Amino acid sequence: MQAPNNNNKHNCRQQNNNMQCQCSRSKCASCHQCQCNNNYCVGSGVVQVRIFGFNESGFSYVISRDGEVLERAVSISVTGLELIATPPFARPRTIAGVIRSDGSIFSGGENFDVSHSSATGSYQVTFKPSFSMIMPDERPNVEVIPNPGLLSSLNPDDIVADIVSGTIMADGEILQGTTLPDGTFAFDVIKNPRFPGFYTVKFKPDLNVTLLIPAGLQIEISDLESPNTCCICSCQCSNDIVAQGVAKQDVDRTGFTYRTFEETFTERIYTDLPINFTALLNRKVN
Repeated sequence: MQAPNNNNKHNCRQQNNNMQCQCSRSKCASCHQCQCNNNYCVGSGVVQVRIFGFNESGFSYVISRDGEVLERAVSISVTGLELIATPPFARPRTIAGVIRSDGSIFSGGENFDVSHSSATGSYQVTFKPSFSMIMPDERPNVEVIPNPGLLSSLNPDDIVADIVSGTIMADGEILQGTTLPDGTFAFDVIKNPRFPGFYTVKFKPDLNVTLLIPAGLQIEISDLESPNTCCICSCQCSNDIVAQGVAKQDVDRTGFTYRTFEETFTERIYTDLPINFTALLNRKVN
């Protein structure tokens, strides 16, 4: 399987800290004071991963939320070039794996090492061996995932731990996600036309999933609208939408169902919303 290439960051430029955010009713729940730091908007309540010092030997990443450092498990995927003796004299090489929140390696450890000091939120990844060449515009893909300590890495030889992730639009279309070797997505999505916000995700049979538990599934509402500025927000939105969320329904090795909603001060309203998901699962390999 191939990990999705999703390096979209919420870039913003600080223009005027006294200006007011342009807030839609769906944005009201995410209005927070924010500050600009290294051209990334912080203070939105979203867990952020920042990447530093990417070169042929490795890179560092820091996990934080609203300026507070966090320790979280992540999946990593990075591609570079290695030199070979025959034409075309260089070929792509991909390093991928899973790192637990404490910095220990869950999978992929034959290709990289990790150093981490507790309570810093900072992790240093060292490739082994180093790449011969990297493309600076193709930065590492680092995604926060559920902690894989819930699934044992001491599986039979034909069972491996793996990650399937994706972004699903409000209409049920797949925006991006994990793909199979033939380039198709590793999962299908069925939107229930009778019930607003109700979706079913089914893993493709080729994945041979043997185990998915609720604790290994992370779903969150996706904000596909990037902020134009970094500012101090003061929202006064109509209809009093105070929160958006997603509820897991059935979860098993074939896939899962979920339902998205908005909340006012008085009720929960099920409605169609885009989401991001990450599923940490076991699957059988041929």
